Amino acid sequence: MSFASISRGLGRFALNNAHTVQRLVPNVMGSTTFGVRTFASKKKKNLLKHAKGFRGRSKNCFRVAIRRVHKSWQYSYRDRRRKKREWHKLWIQRISAGGRKKSWRNSGIFKHYTK
Repeated sequence: MSFASISRGLGRFALNNAHTVQRLVPNVMGSTTFGVRTFASKKKKNLLKHAKGFRGRSKNCFRVAIRRVHKSWQYSYRDRRRKKREWHKLWIQRISAGGRKKSWRNSGIFKHYTK
């Protein structure tokens, strides 16, 4: 039985059930022809993994997902700095509040802080 007769006989069934074709038609090197990902498909799969949890077409349509993922990376870069800024402000407020309790000035706070 030749490859042409196998592929002609299977018709659309071969497209829907790739694993069947894999068993019937092995590659010359012994591995199957299906299941080999190109760089582009790996890139798309990886990017769509980052888009998991997004709303609408942003989670499964590559052209939309790539924009949303890049924007989310911009937000995360910005907000990492914003988080540090907020914690720094809060830290200063807490130190000042503790100093006010003891009625120290800022210079007195840091003098006691270093001891």
